[in-house]
Amino acid sequence: MADILLRIVRYAFNARPDGQFFPILKVIYKDTSWMVTVGGFFGTLSTGNTLIREWQRTMGFLPRHNNDRFYELPRFNITDSERRLLDIQATRRVSPRRRDPLPGKISRLGFNRTFVSNYQKLIRYIPRYFESFT
Repeated sequence: MADILLRIVRYAFNARPDGQFFPILKVIYKDTSWMVTVGGFFGTLSTGNTLIREWQRTMGFLPRHNNDRFYELPRFNITDSERRLLDIQATRRVSPRRRDPLPGKISRLGFNRTFVSNYQKLIRYIPRYFESFT
């Protein structure tokens, strides 16, 4: 379905001679059901290339705009307490020369290095929900 959606969006802009469509955001994720997001930029080649360079500098983990690969968001089904532990681990400064072991609490909860690495890449984009009563 994701490939079909991307093709539909690209095809929709093919008839426009005044610019080019640059599909920049191609994400697959699952909340209660699978979802796909495709977003991009329509403009001139020079403006598009400038935007893409900046986007890839800040969001380097996403696939390049000129291929059909999608980034699959990892599922972060975590409690508030687990999130606090992961926030501490993900924002720590570690010497690049030595490999930092995962703290005991994080590994005992079942989080491996890959999960923490994914969390670190996406920490600022993960929504935080809360309940309040007034």
